[in-house]
Amino acid sequence: MRRARGFPAFGRMQRRLGPVAQTWWGREWTRVLEEKSGLDAEQLKAGRKIAYTGTVGPITLSPGRISAEVREGHDFYETYVAITPFEDREWGWLLEEFANRSGYLAALLDHEMPQDLATSAAGIGVPLFPTTGGVDTECDCDDWHSLGCRHAAALVYQAAWLLDADPFLLFLLLGKDEEELLLELQFRTVAHVRRPAARGSSIADAYARTPGPLPDIPVEVPREPAPRLDVSSPPGLPPELLPQLYANAVWHARHLLADSANAEPEPRLDMNEDLARVIAQNFNVEIARKIPPLRDAAMAWFYGGREGYAIAHDKWAPSELELARARIALEAAELGEFTAETDREGPTNWFTFTEPRIQLRLGRDGRWYPFTMGKGDWVAAGPPDRDPAMAFAVPPPLKIKRPRKRVPDC
Repeated sequence: MRRARGFPAFGRMQRRLGPVAQTWWGREWTRVLEEKSGLDAEQLKAGRKIAYTGTVGPITLSPGRISAEVREGHDFYETYVAITPFEDREWGWLLEEFANRSGYLAALLDHEMPQDLATSAAGIGVPLFPTTGGVDTECDCDDWHSLGCRHAAALVYQAAWLLDADPFLLFLLLGKDEEELLLELQFRTVAHVRRPAARGSSIADAYARTPGPLPDIPVEVPREPAPRLDVSSPPGLPPELLPQLYANAVWHARHLLADSANAEPEPRLDMNEDLARVIAQNFNVEIARKIPPLRDAAMAWFYGGREGYAIAHDKWAPSELELARARIALEAAELGEFTAETDREGPTNWFTFTEPRIQLRLGRDGRWYPFTMGKGDWVAAGPPDRDPAMAFAVPPPLKIKRPRKRVPDC
């Protein structure tokens, strides 16, 4: 099995108008990387130009990484783009979804990727394309900094051309090459053929059925995806809301099972925390748009999970040693002038910069959480990082839209 694949350099190509990629998945790759990699408009424009000049060397793709040497003038730069591969349990969810849809495999073997495949994957919590905080770039050129450079942008665009030709390369980046993926799918497909077909029930039939004995609580908390919901929506309930309520019930049930199996159960979420978590999973919910406090709480949970929510709502007083280390880290990052916020108890974990107007908050976990000023209050603006410079490089405030990222702690 090939855990890395090399491709010869693209020669000089004639630039064309319109999208760089030709397929929908190639265009989605470039769109997501343009938005999530932190590259600004000038870097992207310069990177697109470099991509067509033929100065990007042979490209190597491996799980989580794309690398190449980029020439500019007489200089050569080692450049790479990194994304977060799937964990084993995430692969399990995706392969189970594949096994349920035989048409997906047939399309991939024809070097086509059904758009419904990406939608289904995102729906079960394993988005095929990178999400916020899941993209990193690096280059040894003098211009590279926390926001990337034009050489990284060129590599993103040329990777889109490779994906155009072979959609299996996207799965290689996520952790499995074509041979490994097809072998695992073969075993799962055979298992599905042998498994009795499940039949759905109407709500009336489900309520009329005599309940059977409850199963024993398993020692191991199930990690596989929840069974597919196959019931009609009750009158008066929006159809899209029922799967959300079902997913939320499954989440709570599994946490209750985990608590019963652990000697020291995790603290339960209070009502406000749970509401922020649910809205963070469904940013298209109308209540999140109409009530700014709920929207802001959901943003904090979306970026940082429970710790991000706590940082957004409460200050804490670092010790003198923690405070000294925090100041040293901020000064070493050379981010500009900042003020350490204080309250009646003394210095707090909030550090506010005047230009640009950004606040970094030190979490109890040692990570820096970025906030920007919204309409009268600070709003979570990006994922946390142990490097204050990385946390400081936050994007402009996001508009409310459904995120593709799986919410932490779910």
